[in-house]
Amino acid sequence: MDFRDRRFGDMDDLDGLDIDLTAQITREDEGGYGLYCPELDIYARGADTLDVIEKFKEALETHFENTEPRKLH
Repeated sequence: MDFRDRRFGDMDDLDGLDIDLTAQITREDEGGYGLYCPELDIYARGADTLDVIEKFKEALETHFENTEPRKLH
């Protein structure tokens, strides 16, 4: 996914930036799967593993769309 967006201003400083995130996928007791990313405190649920990953991608996009830009320096 590419999160470059004009709202984040000059993104040239981010070229080559890698961010490692943890994605913990668990089978839910009530059915389906859950995926939790502790670094961003994002949780998604889906019917199967592919569905939960797609839902997580959507949650990531929403997270970054609603996150205020910060200086990296």
